[in-house]
Amino acid sequence: MFAKMNKKIFFRAFRLRRHSPCIPWLLKRDPQHKPNLTLPFIASCLLLLDYTMLETLLDPSVLPWVLIVAGAIFLVIEATTPGFFMAVPGTAMIVLGLMVLAGVDIFASPIGVGVAVLAAIVAAVISVLLYRRLSPDQEPITTGRDSLIGKTGHVVVEVVPDTISGKVDIAGVVWSAKSTGAKIAAGTKIQVTAASGVHITVEEVS
Repeated sequence: MFAKMNKKIFFRAFRLRRHSPCIPWLLKRDPQHKPNLTLPFIASCLLLLDYTMLETLLDPSVLPWVLIVAGAIFLVIEATTPGFFMAVPGTAMIVLGLMVLAGVDIFASPIGVGVAVLAAIVAAVISVLLYRRLSPDQEPITTGRDSLIGKTGHVVVEVVPDTISGKVDIAGVVWSAKSTGAKIAAGTKIQVTAASGVHITVEEVS
């Protein structure tokens, strides 16, 4: 039941991500690399729902290690491609795995559920505090259209046309981006040609 419910939530969120102007706001970071925790916290709570599905599919002795390894992978992804906000759910998964290893049966009682939710909140707080401490201090930059146009930077995650899944680094700040034509590979130097809301349009600079 939880698996079906989570699939519905995911696909509805995907449709909203494409059509709603408020969803990009949930995903964006501010100019000083301080993340918005709304969506990551929701993801952490959904992990608690997915736990019951994993518990029925995996051997109890294997489950905590799966959670810990998956959480570690999330943290590595966040470290290598900043801006995806994998740190919060990754930390929550590791904490959840450690709790199971310690013998805490999370869904055996209302108290267990409360402890799990509290652990997710603590994980979210710790993640953002560490994130802010480790992120380099940046001077705020203006996010208006004209202020970014003409600036140069480099691609962090491959940029493709007609979608803002790409990531580019402009003056130390990571932005969601799309290209004006062909795909632009990671590491390529780019220039901003247009800016709209929380994403920008770029082109390769030879």
